[in-house]
Amino acid sequence: DRSPSRGLGDVYKRQPPRSAGVGDAPAGPPGSLKIEPGGEALNALRRAAELLGCDEITLLSALNSRTISAGGDMCVICKKIGEARASRDALAKALYERLFDHIIATLNASLESVGAKAGAPSGCAAGELGIAVLDIFGSEIFVTNGFEQLLINYANEKLQAHFTSAAITLLQAEYEREGLEIDRVEYTDNEATITLLEGRRLSVLAVLDDQCLQAGATDASFVTALHNGFSEHPSYAKPRFDSAASFTIRHFGGDVTYHSAGFLSKNKDALFAELPTTMRASRSAFVAELFSDAAEVRRQKPPPNVGAGGGRASRRPMGGGRARATQFVSVGSQFRDSIASLVATLSATQSHFVRCIKPNEVCALQPAASQAMPGARAAVPTALSRLARRFEAPSCCGLRWPCRSCDAAPCSRPCACRRPASRRACRLASC
Repeated sequence: DRSPSRGLGDVYKRQPPRSAGVGDAPAGPPGSLKIEPGGEALNALRRAAELLGCDEITLLSALNSRTISAGGDMCVICKKIGEARASRDALAKALYERLFDHIIATLNASLESVGAKAGAPSGCAAGELGIAVLDIFGSEIFVTNGFEQLLINYANEKLQAHFTSAAITLLQAEYEREGLEIDRVEYTDNEATITLLEGRRLSVLAVLDDQCLQAGATDASFVTALHNGFSEHPSYAKPRFDSAASFTIRHFGGDVTYHSAGFLSKNKDALFAELPTTMRASRSAFVAELFSDAAEVRRQKPPPNVGAGGGRASRRPMGGGRARATQFVSVGSQFRDSIASLVATLSATQSHFVRCIKPNEVCALQPAASQAMPGARAAVPTALSRLARRFEAPSCCGLRWPCRSCDAAPCSRPCACRRPASRRACRLASC
């Protein structure tokens, strides 16, 4: 709803918010968005204020208005409904991020205390030893690909570059230094695609951030800027159909066409100063601590296991500071910094890879698997014929999946995959 005397977006001198009577909905500053009494929005506001430990009117005012300084006077700008929703979403994201960081920090502190009690080898600093497991992102190629798929595929590009560097490039260089004769494995370098996506000055994410800061920018203007800036880039393509609202990136796993609908709104994450200030004044000590200056400093520290040479992209504050009225940190830039931190951590450690091939319903060798086999053969010393037979053989003993050998007695019945009877028995009881 809106006040009949003032339009949304009007600027006026700061006045105290009006108090709500018994049974009335709380009201923010004059001219700001109102909540209908007895509706679901009112119940949601009261529940959120209860959980966050803050006053209903204060929370409502922080969501639907913001304060600026003009000519020595403090003025309040009423937000439009879309801006109020963006503020609500930004607060939810900030809460989620800080809760996630708090849980991880608590777990790490607990694990470090357990390691200290168990005793570490002499000469090893706390947190220096550790084993971590990373479930690598998988490429996502759907009928309709959006902002989320772009970030996931970007992360997959970065991890693929680390894999080729650690498992192929560095390994072949080590073999050459030791004078071993090997057949070099040729692979496609995806550095051009990574530069297209994450370059600081001119890249897809940089253009997206620039569009988010421009007044009147739309998803269509974002696509136009991409077409104008990267038309000659080898990893970029302009789709034949719907080119005004979509663009194509040539990833190492294949070409992916992204539809720009929602790119700008999903990338914006502006948290105005009123919201962190309201959270710091919370009656809940836990909520106030999540947004405290001390917690903000801890969140921006690099992880302890990234040493010299690992490097870490600095983590810019998300509205936790008090100096600026608003702090725009896009979702894309946060994700880029997070991936840079992950890759720096991986580069500072010794990586080992577990290679998995997903079985298919027809139990037959597929083109993708045949292309992946030379790389698997180079990394794992096994006979190529054995590897091929493992994935192209028909199901064993009438079942759908090939059997594995175990330490039992020899199989009394020959397998359908033409393994000789002298092989060890299958794990399946029906064999």
